[in-house]
Amino acid sequence: MSCWYSVDGEVKVKDTKQTRALVAELEHNCGEIEVSTEDHDDKTFTLTVSGGQMCSYTTATEIDATLEKFGPFVVGDAACFNTNCDDEDGEVWVGKADKVAKGQANAKLEAARAAVKELTEDQAEQLVKEMQSPDFWRK
Repeated sequence: MSCWYSVDGEVKVKDTKQTRALVAELEHNCGEIEVSTEDHDDKTFTLTVSGGQMCSYTTATEIDATLEKFGPFVVGDAACFNTNCDDEDGEVWVGKADKVAKGQANAKLEAARAAVKELTEDQAEQLVKEMQSPDFWRK
């Protein structure tokens, strides 16, 4: 069965035989999706993946899994690749586990900040009151 799959993001990784092999694997699976690298002087490169295509669900899953394989080679902060599979938005985080967790937490904070900015002043005041209650923080 086929689906529309798109992916967009970039990440800086160490330039090794393993990462170049992963790029080749991505290029093989991505078909019409653009996969590019920009080499840097410090033996790293930036991997950029952008675009969409009709493909099997298996291929979409393989692309996500291949992106995750770059994790141990990421230089700096973790990166988030935004995906869409048949109108279902998703994210593929790439990096070391602790940096992925930090990146995900920061993304949640930014999303919350943006959502709060959409509130009216009265709604924001109500939310602040609710957040000051100990019951608000109990799960």
